[in-house]
Amino acid sequence: MDAQLFWKLIQQTKRASHGEIAQQVEALTQKLEQLSADDIIAFERLFIQFMDESYRADLWGAAYLINGGCSDDGFDYFRGWLIAQGERAFAAAIHDPQTLTSIAEPEEAECEEMLYVARNAYGRKTGKDDFNDQLRSTASYQLKGDLSSWAQGGDEETRLKQIFPKLYRKFVGNDA
Repeated sequence: MDAQLFWKLIQQTKRASHGEIAQQVEALTQKLEQLSADDIIAFERLFIQFMDESYRADLWGAAYLINGGCSDDGFDYFRGWLIAQGERAFAAAIHDPQTLTSIAEPEEAECEEMLYVARNAYGRKTGKDDFNDQLRSTASYQLKGDLSSWAQGGDEETRLKQIFPKLYRKFVGNDA
């Protein structure tokens, strides 16, 4: 399993599900079940890598605007959703979070189930519950950027409006 195959699986299942995220999660789980247990583990390692890459203060601000707020867990679910959008959308959002205006819908940019796709596929494939033992690592994300640029001092929306005017207009509105 390499990054190219990872993103190919994401794209295939997104296309097959016509963008319905719950269907995509199930389709991806089924695709992974067809692979070896080692490949499922390798998929999860890449997933963790992309979750870490997207653990960024600016993306957290974007998620806050898109979803009408964003807790720690909510940001994990947002990043799962972002990965499910595919490599092009993911890379664009990493480069400029305002590109999310073209793909996100208000308060719908979360997918907790993406966090468990590999675990579920592994369990179905092997009948075992030793996923974490096989993974031999856990996620330990390091936030990139400074949350205080927007998330400190009680006036998040004003700062986010300045940082992300396009996102603000689409997801909060001009009068808010």
